[in-house]
Amino acid sequence: ALALLPSELSDNYADRRKIFEKIEKDTGLPANIFEDKWQTLSESERQQLDPIVVDYDLSYQDGLKFSLQARSWTGVSLITIPRRRLSLNALPIESLGHILGYVGKVSDDELAKGDSNYVHQDITGKNGLELSFENILRGKNGQRDLEINALGEEQGRFVETPPLPGQNIWLALDSELQAVMEQSLKEELKVAKA
Repeated sequence: ALALLPSELSDNYADRRKIFEKIEKDTGLPANIFEDKWQTLSESERQQLDPIVVDYDLSYQDGLKFSLQARSWTGVSLITIPRRRLSLNALPIESLGHILGYVGKVSDDELAKGDSNYVHQDITGKNGLELSFENILRGKNGQRDLEINALGEEQGRFVETPPLPGQNIWLALDSELQAVMEQSLKEELKVAKA
């Protein structure tokens, strides 16, 4: 994902615009998506060290392509955000949404909890099984403490803890039967309306 590093960006519009235009030239992504995101940030959010995600949907290929260029960007960085993957034999089953639930950006209320291990860019279960099994699916964030000089260059590493992936869960849902039942119900509803 592409993310703003608010504490590294100037409050001066012209200075930010130069940076965002360079990124536009490097990536083809419009400069205004970065400025638009900046404008939505509160004053306290503009001072934070945590990245603020601008674009979650970068392809793996774009991420690789941008990774070399990203080193020269001030205030914008590439970050890795874990995703959850469902294996339903590629069946388009709409009716499982209420069971499986969904994930979304961690809320300010979740961040405010004293025991929270979330940071601003985290994705968390919001409903259904995603919420019920959040503590199992989530895994643990890694940590890297660095010594940085005044130019923002890494001078040394003090602590590096790799992230730990979450666990898989296996459900006893018959997705093929569910797809057949869903299709049958749709057809019967069409007949009933006719």
